[in-house]
Amino acid sequence: MRFYSPEGVSAVADHSYGAHDGITEGTRVGLLANSFPGSVDFLQSFGAELESRLGPRSFVWKEKGGIRESTLVLPPADIAELADGCDAVFAAYGHCGSCSSAIVRDVISLAQRGVAVCAFVTDEFTETARFVARSAGMSDVPIVWLPHPMAARPSAERARIARDVTGAALLAIGGVRDGAVV
Repeated sequence: MRFYSPEGVSAVADHSYGAHDGITEGTRVGLLANSFPGSVDFLQSFGAELESRLGPRSFVWKEKGGIRESTLVLPPADIAELADGCDAVFAAYGHCGSCSSAIVRDVISLAQRGVAVCAFVTDEFTETARFVARSAGMSDVPIVWLPHPMAARPSAERARIARDVTGAALLAIGGVRDGAVV
């Protein structure tokens, strides 16, 4: 009988996220809500905080459509649409194992097309998100950790958390050198 360690070397080559320009006046910003409960109002609050810090802007909005869809990666046509229309995308949020996996894969697909990205994932799924990032070939993709649970919190509390993590997300999307994980 043979036993294999699941901690072996990945067969997928790891590509660095690299450095990206910060969010400037002309940056086209996308907000991707995976439609997990509370993700839309979290991103609305996050977008409002971005505007208060960086000035007015119009956002490109994309919602996955429902809680079932939160566990699925975006189809290639939706990735292409976001990549063509945005210079940077913030995606929220990983809140369970399957939706954390999907949101990390979504931002990696966008990053591979040259889009600056940042995923929001709750700290309960840190290991899941990091594992998916490594297995998908971009271990340093920017992820900002949120307190778990987010969905059960009142909207006002999610809004406060969105404001609190905006600075970290702005740093992360540019490619923090310590692995781009804040």
